[in-house]
Amino acid sequence: MHADTSRIFVTTPLGQAVAAIDVDADGARLSTADGRQFRAGSLSELARRGLGLTLPLEHLTWWLSGRAAPDVPAEATTEGGFAQRGWTVRYGARDETGRPLRLDAECGAPCPDAGAAAGAALSVRLIIDQWLDP
Repeated sequence: MHADTSRIFVTTPLGQAVAAIDVDADGARLSTADGRQFRAGSLSELARRGLGLTLPLEHLTWWLSGRAAPDVPAEATTEGGFAQRGWTVRYGARDETGRPLRLDAECGAPCPDAGAAAGAALSVRLIIDQWLDP
């Protein structure tokens, strides 16, 4: 994969593949384990179409690197994370290079990104089992 390409593998807690998500300059693609394919212009659009949620996934690359996205105001929090776009982002353990192994993001009610679940609070947890270097 090129430096401007990201690939996310989605697995169950037991390691069974559920989906692969590829994001590059051409947009976002989701390939499910059962062979279905979905495409959108961005990762956020893919989530909106597939989940009915308008999540700030365009910031995910930054958040996964342990930093707030540079194009949107952010405030540091006492937990070692930050608040950005109504979301509070916190990190759990990190690997030996400092990359996060766990990310918790919460948007309190009413969350502006809730989309179809308007007025609800949203919580997202990402567990990274392994970082693959390009």
